[in-house]
Parts: sequence; structure tokens; C-alpha cells
Amino acid sequence: MSKSVNPVSSRRPARRLMRSAAVLALLSPVPALAQEDTYGIEIITVTAQKRTESVQDVPIAITAYSEAGLTARGIDGLADLAQNTPSLGFGNFSDLKLSPIALRGISASSGSAGQDPAVGVYVDEVFMGGGVGANIDMVDVERVEVLRGPQGTLFGRNTVGGVISITTQKPTHEFEGYVSAGYGDYDAVNLRGAVSGPIIADKLLARVSAQYEDRNGFTRNEIDGTRGDDSHTWGIRGQLLMLPTENAEFTLTGEYRKVNQRSKYFETLSYNPDQLLPQLLELFELPLNTDPFDRRVYSDLATKETLKAWAVSFNANIDFGGVDFTSITSYREHEYDNIGDTDMSPLRWLYDGDPEDVWRFSQELRLASQGDTALSWIAGLYYFHQTSRNLSFVRLGQDLADLLEVPAMDIGSDADMKLDSYAAYANLSYKITDQLEATLGGRYTYEKKSILYSQFDPLALLGGQVDGLAGKDTWKAFTPSFNIRYHFNPSAMAYATVSRGFKSGGFNDALGDANGISYDPEYIWNYEIGAKVSLLENRLLVNVAAFAMEWTDIQISADDPNTLPFDPRTSNAGKAHSRGVELEVTAVPIPALELGFNLALTDAEYDEGTVPTAPGSPEIPLADLPRAPETRFGLNAQYTAPLGDLALTLRGDYLYERGTDLLPIKDPAARVGTVGLLNGRITLAGAEDRWSIALWGKNLTDKTYKTRLFDLSNQALVGQQLIVLGAPRTFGVEARFNF
Repeated sequence: MSKSVNPVSSRRPARRLMRSAAVLALLSPVPALAQEDTYGIEIITVTAQKRTESVQDVPIAITAYSEAGLTARGIDGLADLAQNTPSLGFGNFSDLKLSPIALRGISASSGSAGQDPAVGVYVDEVFMGGGVGANIDMVDVERVEVLRGPQGTLFGRNTVGGVISITTQKPTHEFEGYVSAGYGDYDAVNLRGAVSGPIIADKLLARVSAQYEDRNGFTRNEIDGTRGDDSHTWGIRGQLLMLPTENAEFTLTGEYRKVNQRSKYFETLSYNPDQLLPQLLELFELPLNTDPFDRRVYSDLATKETLKAWAVSFNANIDFGGVDFTSITSYREHEYDNIGDTDMSPLRWLYDGDPEDVWRFSQELRLASQGDTALSWIAGLYYFHQTSRNLSFVRLGQDLADLLEVPAMDIGSDADMKLDSYAAYANLSYKITDQLEATLGGRYTYEKKSILYSQFDPLALLGGQVDGLAGKDTWKAFTPSFNIRYHFNPSAMAYATVSRGFKSGGFNDALGDANGISYDPEYIWNYEIGAKVSLLENRLLVNVAAFAMEWTDIQISADDPNTLPFDPRTSNAGKAHSRGVELEVTAVPIPALELGFNLALTDAEYDEGTVPTAPGSPEIPLADLPRAPETRFGLNAQYTAPLGDLALTLRGDYLYERGTDLLPIKDPAARVGTVGLLNGRITLAGAEDRWSIALWGKNLTDKTYKTRLFDLSNQALVGQQLIVLGAPRTFGVEARFNF
């Protein structure tokens, strides 16, 4: 297999980029944040290190978006965010639960709440969990920060790949708000709005935001005429900001979200004529899916997916004079249900679902030093509790039941899991000189998990009956981090980082053989160097990073070959690495024009390990890490022209990917190939941005490409390779009024 980057050659482009950035930095005499500039690039203030600072001063590979940046790019969910961010991938699988997030090739093995994610999603510093909990809409958002690499010191749950930190808009002292309405093809309707202002002047402020989305599906079921992959969701968030004194503020947030839609249909990439199901389809002359890219399927079932989720959180910030105290308390709960057609055929054959009920509570207490002193520090305690109930099932349809001469039935599992995670952390920074600063941090984590597992499987299709199997285990880890940064001048900084990540072990809480129910933790070391440079009076930004990650006991999900239906199990698969270079360039050559370019070159492979195979079958070695394109770059341009009191803005974004694999083994069918996606937006705005109307389009060239592959070709009851397609071309109009 060809590689864009290998362990040796990857160091050479990294060195060239780092030298170039350093030379540019030494030649730049102008501060990056010069406020007197007539025009320049927006510098976003972030809290990636639990302190407020410019994104250009953070010694982390980070991409940040302001509210204006999110709107301009049409980002309203994780899939859109991934298309615009170097090294960030989003599986966009068949449903809310199984769509994994990947950073630098590191992704989770499962979407189940009982298994930890590799990339942590946080909203207002609250950990959202994995799977359904993390797959959220971005509504009324102030900014988004994507931190690449392990963030095991300062963020609540250890995440080996990185963090997506979302900060919502806060209540304001002045009355304000907005309403937004949009309509697009597939009868897409999108309504959003927010209202904010004081209840008691300077003492009690409030904000309420809401969203409603309704869209028909992209894929047509030719059997019953229904469409899959639609969107029907609404949500509301309310916030109260209390300011009892000048030194204290308290924020109470409540939110609710409801989803009722049809999950995606799988397309059939190929049939295995040696297996039972394809043979029956041929025998009875039933329709086969001969074109896997036409978004037309033949299924006897209309898919279903529902979600009810609510949450409440309370954030307290108190200035004790020299020390800031922060308390973050959160409770989250959701009920999720779904069902899909496993065999994707007109036969009443096999169906599957993965419902779950989840309860999460977290508490963080943090102290941080104040002021611009030589020594600054942050220390805290963290507790996270989760109770989850996973109710996976496979349903035998009437046709299959008749063939097997058994009643139609559900084969199902019931797994109750509990997790308690305790952590203490500290982070110290010391300014050795005015230009040189070193930071040392560490987190000690202790986690315990338990499971009570039962399975109803009278036909022994999935490993047989299990009655009340109980298991428990504990894990502990120390995850240190060290970085050093050097400011050549106020406009340029270089840094080096070493950090360790940890993801605890756990238990398989879905259908399958109970003999493989537990698995061990995985660990990762990250080594990174980078530079952030501002040139030409803040009209050119150049950020570059080179990284090398090595991890052991990596958790991998693969189908159990000893059972008939598809039942992926998580196990530990040895060692892997991810190495590469990332580059981000932003330029404003004239006030009306902004240009952007980003590049990610990645070499992400398994160094050892095999996938499970049936007894007597040859071992299949692990190869490339899924969802880690070898080459990926993005281009964007935005031009704003004044039209009297109005402003016309034209924007285009292009994403290119090459060398993406969907499976961890060498399989030509799992290779995505080259993908190029073009998005565009035309906006007409009124004076002082009081109103705007925009025409937008995504995937304008209507590129059809795979985002997921299920290889069930050797499963007798399915006998197919099934794929999920990315979204087709969409377009629409959106109007917004600010008040």
C-alpha cells in the first residue's frame, strides 16, 4: 500500500515546515494582535487550557471557530465540523449511536454508552459521553475548539485522540436575540432562534434558545416508498446567569432534545452467491440492489430511530482574590431506540436494534491562580458516574422463522453497567524568561466498572443463553503532560509537547458470546512540535504541527466469526502508530478577501495484531487505521463587497481526501478513493447585520462516496457487503433577523 507519510520521511517535511515558520517568525516585527490594524484576521479567544488566551498562544494543535466562522461555513453539527478541520473525521454512520469521531486516525471501537469514546465532546466544560450523547446539534454556539492529541490532564475523562470543546452563547446584560428560518431541497425546514436579556438588571440574566429541523430522507425504499436518512428533531435550552456580587457568578442551564426519524438504509455493495440469503433472492426472483450508489434500496422494513434527552447543569465561578474557584455540576439522561433491516432485502428475514437508557452525573472542582505571574497553576478534582442499560436485539422475521421451523422471536441481551471515575489533576506553568515558558501537568485516574449481563438466545445463534452474568474490574493510570513554548516575538511562538493518554477497559454490553465480554485499557504517547506565526500586521497566519503517536493494547471492534448474525465485539489488538504533519494558513490580502488553506498528511497503521477468524481459518493481519486519510487538504475563500448600506459575501469551501480506509484490514472494497467536496454560500446582509439572507449549497458536484462498510459477505444469513453513503448535493435559502 502506498503511503503519503512514513515514519522516516515524515520527519523531513515537518522539519522544513518548522524551519520556514521559525524564519518567518524572526522576520516579523509586528504583534499578532495589534488592535490598531485597519484590517486583519480574527483572533479567537479560547479556553483550551482552562484559561482565557489567544488561540495563537496555546501550545496545542488547535482549530477554533467563532460564531461568525461557524455560520460562514454552514457548520451546525459534527459532520460539518469534520469537513472543515484538519485530521478530524466523523463516521456519519447509519444512526446517532454508531457514528464515531476520529482525530489523527484515533477513533472509538463502539458507539455504546458502556464503552468510552476516543475523542471527548464537551459542552460548556461538561463531558457528553460517547455515542448518542456526543452526537449533538450545534445550536446558539459562541465558539468551538478542536484540540488534537491526548488531553489527559485538564479535561474530565481521559481521551486518547483529542477533544471537541463547544461553548454556548451566554445570557446578556442587554435585551437581544435573533430568529432564523431556512428551506431547502428534500423539503428541509430549519428554524432557530434565541432571546436574551436581564430579568433583574446586573443581577439576574436569562437566555432561551430553540431549534427545529425537518427534512425528508436521501434514500428511497422501493418496497414501501418510504425514505431513510431523514431528519426530524427539535430542542430547547434555557440559561439563568446569577451575579450576586462582583466576584461571583452562577449559571444554571436546562435543556431538552427530541428526535423521531428514520435512520439510514444500507446499500448493498456486493452479494456472496455462496451464502443462503442471496441464493434465496435469486431462487424466488426477488429484487437485488444492483446499483449501490443510486440511493434506492429494497427493504421490507421502514427504519426507526427515536431519542429523548434532557440535562441540567450548574456552573459556579468565584474570585477569592488571587485564586479563582470553579464548580461544574451536571446531570444528563437519555432514552434511545432504533430498529433496522439487517439483511436489506424484501424477505421478512433479520432485523436488529440497539436501544439504550443512560444516566450521567459529573462534578468538577477547580482552583486556578490569577494574574500574569512567573508561576501559574491549576488544580482540581473530578468525579463521573454513569449508569447505562443496553438492550440489543436481533429479530427473526417470519420468513426466516418458517425456514428454521421456529417461532418468530427476538434474540436479545440486557446489560446493566455502572461506571465510577475519580481523578485529581494539577498543571503548573513557569516563565523561565519573558520568552520561554514550561508547563508540567498530570492527572491520576481511578475507574471502576461493573456489568450484569443476560442474553435470551434459545437457538444459540449468538453464543447461547446467559443468565445474570456479573463482572467488575478497576483500572488506574497516571497521564502526565509536558510542554515548552518559546516566543520569538509577540507574533511568533514555537512549542514542543509530550503527553500520555489513557482509555479504561470495560465490558461488551451488546449481543454476543459472553466468553469475550471484557477487555483491557489502551494507552497512548503523543510527541508533538509546532509553531504559530502572525505576519504582515496580522494579515497572514501560519500554524504548523508535526506529531508522532504510539499506543498499545488498542481496543478494536470486530465481528465474532463463530456466530451467525453480525455481532461485533471489542477486544485488545496490540500496537499502532499515527504520525503526520498539519498546516493551517489564513490570509487577508485586502480587507474584502479572506483566504484559507489547511493540510494534513497522516501515516496511521497497526504495528501488530489480527482480527478474529473462525477456527481453522488463516489469520487476517490488521493494516491501516480506519478514517485516517493519507492526504487531506481544504481550501476556502470569502469575498465581501459593499453595496451601499448592504454587503454581499461570496464564499466557497473545498475539501479533498485521498487514501481513506473503512476497515482495519486490507480490502479493496473498504478503500474510499479520492473524495472532493465543494460547498458554497452567497449572503446579502443589511446595515449593521440587522438582517441577512443566504443561498447555500453543500456537495455541489454531487459526489457519491462511502462512509462506512459492513462486511457480512461470509455471514450465511446476510451474505453481503453493506455500505453507507455520504450526503448528496443539498441546497437551500436561509434568512436571519437580529434584534
